[in-house]
Amino acid sequence: MGVSTNFLVVWGRKIPWHQQLADLYEENYDDNQAPWVLVDGMSGEYVVMGVKLWDSGDARWGFEDMDPARVIDLAILPAWEKAYKEHFEKYYPTLSHLMYPDFQMHVLAHFS
Repeated sequence: MGVSTNFLVVWGRKIPWHQQLADLYEENYDDNQAPWVLVDGMSGEYVVMGVKLWDSGDARWGFEDMDPARVIDLAILPAWEKAYKEHFEKYYPTLSHLMYPDFQMHVLAHFS
């Protein structure tokens, strides 16, 4: 059994493990309309929510599914943040407090 490794750039929130959100994420895993959420299923240390700006693809498979390189106009980030927060709050209204404070840029390695 191998370990998948992805490098990501996310405009959003990274919070300590939140069991209720992880459970709701699992319930909605196959729902393509659900907000993007990244849970640390290996060590249970964090949850990342927000707009995924870039994903390296899985290093285990030679990054075959890498997102193409792109330039992002930073001026669009507040609008993307607003849209994500509204979408998240519709799916998980009891967890809307997790969307605050404001989003930040996160660059991370994720192992699964």
